[in-house]
Amino acid sequence: MSNNENEIEKLLDENLELIQEFFCPSDMTLIYFVTENLDESEHNKIEKHINECDDCKRIVDDLKKASKWFDSKREQMLHNLEQKAISEGLLSWYGFHLPDYLILAYLHGKIPDNKMGDNIRKDIETHLEQCNTCMKKFQGYKTDDRT
Repeated sequence: MSNNENEIEKLLDENLELIQEFFCPSDMTLIYFVTENLDESEHNKIEKHINECDDCKRIVDDLKKASKWFDSKREQMLHNLEQKAISEGLLSWYGFHLPDYLILAYLHGKIPDNKMGDNIRKDIETHLEQCNTCMKKFQGYKTDDRT
């Protein structure tokens, strides 16, 4: 290798980060790539770059692993919360009154039709049986709907 070639190689090595910053997509763009939040043409452009750039490929692989981990933890947490709500009763109204929006949702059949919704309906019904104030409110809304 000539001195010029050695000089060029040395400069490239010393400035690799700057060169990559100039030519490589930003970290945010790579995150958008992994989360599929790019339009098709931008996605294809980034995909082509990743296939040619080991550093970006490594970053994308790490982002995908982290994304899968967070997704699994989020799903696990939601599942645990749903199971707890079903087993313990989501609505524990000890000493409280049902909010109007919940009474209206119950009255108009807007509670979701699933296990959690079944539990919510059961808790509302139990509360209405035990709380004269909420039952009067419920009956008042029911009467208003008839007119």
